[in-house]
Amino acid sequence: LSSSSAASDVYKRQLQALSGFRVLAKIGRPTLQDFDQNIILAESKTGIYEATIDLPLNGQWQVGLNATSPDGIPYKIEQRFFVK
Repeated sequence: LSSSSAASDVYKRQLQALSGFRVLAKIGRPTLQDFDQNIILAESKTGIYEATIDLPLNGQWQVGLNATSPDGIPYKIEQRFFVK
């Protein structure tokens, strides 16, 4: 099993870290749903959101991050990445 840390820094336009967001990640393989994971990221430092995950297979993965600000504004980003 390979271990990876999912982390996301959320910044304002002036590059100030944003705190108090609710950040959810959905991590999985693009063509195989057997390894999909839904994870809540914890704010470890101001504006730094992290979770430790296990990625049991090499190859292409994708992550979708959904963040909600303290006043309810939603943000979303999706990214594919490769595990060796």
